[in-house]
Amino acid sequence: MSKDTEDKLIISEADAEIIATLFRQGVSDYLSIIRAVKWDRAKQKQFYDFMTLMGYYDFSDSLFDENIAPSLENIRVPEEKYAEFFQNLPIEISEDFWDEEWYRDAYNELRQFLIELDKHNPSFKKKNGYSLDDTEMIIGMTFCILSPKPKNLCAEIQNLMRQRLRRTGKDIFSFNEILLAFDKAFANYFD
Repeated sequence: MSKDTEDKLIISEADAEIIATLFRQGVSDYLSIIRAVKWDRAKQKQFYDFMTLMGYYDFSDSLFDENIAPSLENIRVPEEKYAEFFQNLPIEISEDFWDEEWYRDAYNELRQFLIELDKHNPSFKKKNGYSLDDTEMIIGMTFCILSPKPKNLCAEIQNLMRQRLRRTGKDIFSFNEILLAFDKAFANYFD
């Protein structure tokens, strides 16, 4: 295992569920979380770094000086930041998480966002068609909204679309051709 991998915070699904349970109980401070999940010191430090980099400090103490490192008691996730916390928390997702229902939901969400990108993105509004590079970029932009996601899903969809579009023998594609290629690429994930 490389040093980069060892130093990178990755939370198991079970630990994320423990943290979510604490949040539902109104408990979101650093010390309570690390006691509940029982991590070793290295993981505790990674989590401390994550929480401080995200800015999860309790500023209710008027004597708190942001130039001084916050005490462990002052590090907590405010209730209004719970969703942000879980969106940014690096959770290691098991393979059974990515079932057909997830792929269908992801497909529907991404397809709608792709349509919105075509309508509203100033980079593409003036184009009469898309090149393969444009297609890869717009699909990459579409996948930015998806979290969590399988590691290679975006690249796989881009590759499948590229193959399908190349078969047409054209260099420029209409948005409807891109949408059809997107639909066909995603169909590989459905039974």
